[in-house]
Amino acid sequence: MAKEKEKMLRDIAARKNVAAVRRLTQEELLAEAKITEQSNLKSLEHYRKLELERKKVRVQKTSSSGPMIRYHSVAMPIIREDDSEPNVTDVSDTLPDKSSTTEKCSRTFLIFSDDKTAKDYFNIPKRRVRPRVICPITRLKARYFDPITQTPFATAKAFRCLREALKKQLACKSEGATVVIEQRATRSPVSSQVK
Repeated sequence: MAKEKEKMLRDIAARKNVAAVRRLTQEELLAEAKITEQSNLKSLEHYRKLELERKKVRVQKTSSSGPMIRYHSVAMPIIREDDSEPNVTDVSDTLPDKSSTTEKCSRTFLIFSDDKTAKDYFNIPKRRVRPRVICPITRLKARYFDPITQTPFATAKAFRCLREALKKQLACKSEGATVVIEQRATRSPVSSQVK
């Protein structure tokens, strides 16, 4: 046993690169334990202070209040729709084809927090909602537009009515124009005589 202890002490000395290692007495072991205890207590006190400081300074996650764009990219298997009906007589045809399940495609999604951000980035024009145009003659939804009268109409009959009204109006205007010209011609000599 004594030889084993000596061999063990020589191995320890070789590991520590010292000439010899001797066994400490009980008093020396107690003195070393006190020194170790004091250094451990100091280390523990320092650790407690660090923990208290860490608890005081809590990192709060800041939530973004402005517009956000999330980018999400995923690999998905390609799904093909076959219009042909499968052959039920052969069992191997009913099993899914392994080659089609290994093919993959990439899908990328951009998710916007609000519509305004998407419109700003992609210049999406606002959808124009045309007001419902009603034919003034039939009170139906107007499908056509007369470029001369600038009036919408719904049927051919309504178109004929519009054009007849236009002819009458033009006839009245032309008669009215001649009347006005005649009145001006008659007034000018009268007005010159009055003076």
